[in-house]
Amino acid sequence: MAGLASDYAALASLGPAPPIIVAIVVNAALVFAASLAFVRARSWRQFLLAALFCVTADRVAGGTAAAPSITQTIAALVAALAIGAATLIGYRARD
Repeated sequence: MAGLASDYAALASLGPAPPIIVAIVVNAALVFAASLAFVRARSWRQFLLAALFCVTADRVAGGTAAAPSITQTIAALVAALAIGAATLIGYRARD
């Protein structure tokens, strides 16, 4: 949610630009995929991992393209690792 909020702030201050629009779309997809986990949708893990991959790729690209920022790249990868691990070893309901 913090990523989505900062993207909205960037949109308001800089205007619509393709990187900002892409960041908003992938962050919204991540929020949507996380909400699927709360309602225990059948394929929530696949959606969450796909959205997580897209958000991480966007953050790494943003960290290396605009101004090479090693801390932003490392933070994106660590967050992806943590969320991915929690997704993969999270509670599995019995069918």
